Amino acid sequence: MIDLILYNGNIHTLSDAHGTVQALAIAGDRIVAVGDNLSVLELAGPKTIKHSLQGLTVIPGLTDAHVHWEWTARGMHSVDVETSTKEEALQRVAEYAAEHQADEWITGRGWAQDFWPNREFPTATDLDSVVADRPVFLQAKSGHAAWVNSAALKLAGISASMPDPEGGQIIRDQEGNPTGILLENAIGLVADLVPS
Repeated sequence: MIDLILYNGNIHTLSDAHGTVQALAIAGDRIVAVGDNLSVLELAGPKTIKHSLQGLTVIPGLTDAHVHWEWTARGMHSVDVETSTKEEALQRVAEYAAEHQADEWITGRGWAQDFWPNREFPTATDLDSVVADRPVFLQAKSGHAAWVNSAALKLAGISASMPDPEGGQIIRDQEGNPTGILLENAIGLVADLVPS
């Protein structure tokens, strides 16, 4: 039994066999037929729901094996620091901070020191040079590291005496002071303070 027919549409099957069609029929949780309006509507039974798409487009569900939707959404309202140098990332942070004076926090994502010339982790001191008056939280492109400034470290109570959280690491300098890089579960020490 056909439960639902969508017709009068622009339905992209992404199939070489069918291409773009006008209609599709659904039984249970499966698409069981695609084609032109007439051939698919002929499959309707007395209880079939028929819905005209009025020319709207339908595409298959878009899926990805590893996407963090919340990060993506937040990224639309933050500074993009996916750059080829640390200096360019810092410039973007400075410009964003100047344009968003009312923001309590400066947030962003996309940095990847592996793509920068010296491949070294950046530091809180680097960020302090462009934004020292409010906390900065920048998620790495990988999602497995965060770069924060001194204001963020202070708010989170991260100091030389704080132990690494289980499953995470606070990167430290030779004297044991936090550098501003947080790995894995240590990210949450600051991320949990960022207003949503």
